[in-house]
Amino acid sequence: MKVAVTTLAFCVAALLALGLVMLYSSSVTQVGAHYLMMQLIWCALGFVLCVAATTLDYQWLKKLAWPVFIFALLLLLLVLVPHIGRKINGARRWFDFHGVRFQPSELGKSRSSSCSRGMATVTSGRCRPGNAVSFFPARSSC
Repeated sequence: MKVAVTTLAFCVAALLALGLVMLYSSSVTQVGAHYLMMQLIWCALGFVLCVAATTLDYQWLKKLAWPVFIFALLLLLLVLVPHIGRKINGARRWFDFHGVRFQPSELGKSRSSSCSRGMATVTSGRCRPGNAVSFFPARSSC
């Protein structure tokens, strides 16, 4: 198991380093190292979140399924309100928080994909493939 985790971590680090080199080489003549520094900040934040996620017990996420789902739906509706959602290229899909843009459909996609486990509805402890997709959190999953 340790070999697999080490190999996976090395592959992620190698892809991250390659992406950072490509980002720097493509933008160094226009803005210097600005994009590289911004990407390094996001990489550090992602690393901290990854370490935090590995230390937490994932079972408590079941309790958060409904609140996060409702929050995602609320954000998806809130983006349509003028002066709250930002219109870019003719589509009102973004929130803009002082230069940091957030597209709530990304949260909606992750919620719907994790909630689509309802497709394999568990009623008697068995998964039943072929059921209709449900976008509501299932009580248990396969």
